[in-house]
Amino acid sequence: MSLHRAADSGQHFDVLVVGAGISGIAAGFYLQKHCPHKTYAILESREAIGGTWDLWRYPGCRSDSDMYTFGFSFKPWEKGLNISPAKQIRAYLHETVQETGIARHILCSQHVKHAAFSSSEALWRLQTVAGDCFSCNYLLICGGYYKYDGGFVPKWPGMDGFQGKILRPMAWPSDFDASGQKMVVIGSGATAASMVPVLARHAKHVTMLQRSPGYMSSVASAESRSSTLLRAVAPGGVAHFMIRSYWIFSRVWQFWAVKAAPGLASRLLIWEAMWQLPAEVSREHFTPRYAPWDQRVCGVTDGDLFKAISSGAASVVTDTIKEFTDTGLLLSSGKRLEADVIVAATGFNFQSNFPMSDMEVTIDGQAYDASQTLLHRGMMLSGVPNFAFVLGYTNASWTLRAELVCERFCKLLRHMDAKGYAQFRPVRDSNVEEMPGGFGALNSGYIERARGQLPKAGSKSPWKAHPENYIKEQWFMNRLPFEDKCLEFVPGRPRSKM
Repeated sequence: MSLHRAADSGQHFDVLVVGAGISGIAAGFYLQKHCPHKTYAILESREAIGGTWDLWRYPGCRSDSDMYTFGFSFKPWEKGLNISPAKQIRAYLHETVQETGIARHILCSQHVKHAAFSSSEALWRLQTVAGDCFSCNYLLICGGYYKYDGGFVPKWPGMDGFQGKILRPMAWPSDFDASGQKMVVIGSGATAASMVPVLARHAKHVTMLQRSPGYMSSVASAESRSSTLLRAVAPGGVAHFMIRSYWIFSRVWQFWAVKAAPGLASRLLIWEAMWQLPAEVSREHFTPRYAPWDQRVCGVTDGDLFKAISSGAASVVTDTIKEFTDTGLLLSSGKRLEADVIVAATGFNFQSNFPMSDMEVTIDGQAYDASQTLLHRGMMLSGVPNFAFVLGYTNASWTLRAELVCERFCKLLRHMDAKGYAQFRPVRDSNVEEMPGGFGALNSGYIERARGQLPKAGSKSPWKAHPENYIKEQWFMNRLPFEDKCLEFVPGRPRSKM
């Protein structure tokens, strides 16, 4: 079924979902499950579904967590891989929307630029770049948190004078051939770690240049023998539940253990990396200046990065860039790196109007300012009516929390129908204090650069940032009442047209 169905200008839906990535697909499933009587559409700015997994096309792109929790609970992952290449993830997402019937609700090439809410009408009005107009009673944003604008690239002196190619992972050329090239990949995160060993198979040599090291840990791509055996002897649903549960509990336990004993965890992670590398590789390249999970621990699939370094096809340099030269890089230490191609895997930028992406948003004529809002239950914002958004976990699969939020949102709509409510709006508690830098559990560069423009977390419930613990939050959300002293409901009948 085509995902490029033409939009009828002026269409009204009970619910509009913005974004057709993992979160948007989860939203479609739970709307169909819990609110089958409601009309909905998913507006996707790109020409295809998949979000991040359709955007990223660089060599080595793969999942950054296990596929049993990265995949949906309602669509078991059955490919026999713990870690999957992006191509298979895209195929899985396309299968999901076709099998569930979500595909017919998706409108691609619909980049929303303006959104306005009217309290008197209990209505959101949206306008796209192409000029199409939509309205809805409830708005659910599933657009992630970073810009799709090519990523964050610092402005180094001399960049314009470099005679080779400068590539960015977000805008990877489909016809690029690494054969025989001397390459430098700037960065030490998951993108660089997954890209370097794949490029090293063909390039003359690849250097990973990092300003500071990050924690890295090997992860097996193939599923374990016990998982394979379980699939062979147990019914499909039982096997999936047990394997998925194992990964959920192991992730939560590992994160808790690391936070409880960061010094020990740091030593073990550094030892694990050094054990897989030749003795001549300096320990400084794998000794971070922060505790584990202050920033994400990078998974190295089957230890391929360590193998590439051990073989001599790749190397690591820890230094900062003084300037670009016509043939490569001059580092602050005075060392020179010659390169035909330089890849800036230097991260990305947070959305300028998170979680509204780059939309211009007004509420009763007043401009929305993210920095003046407080998180409510980690899925709504103070003063923003009939609205929710999805933000996944940083220490576990994004999909886990996406499903929790989408299901909670749909059950809230059912509660409103049962009570005869037309609007909900989180109302800020005058006694709650803003937590300094309270948004986000990590201190990664992209978060620190955007900290001042993000919604704030509060000092007490329901304004605290969501817990980075799926088991705890699942238990909590399943028992949490919808009536909340900080959540104002307005009786009435929602409008059904623009």
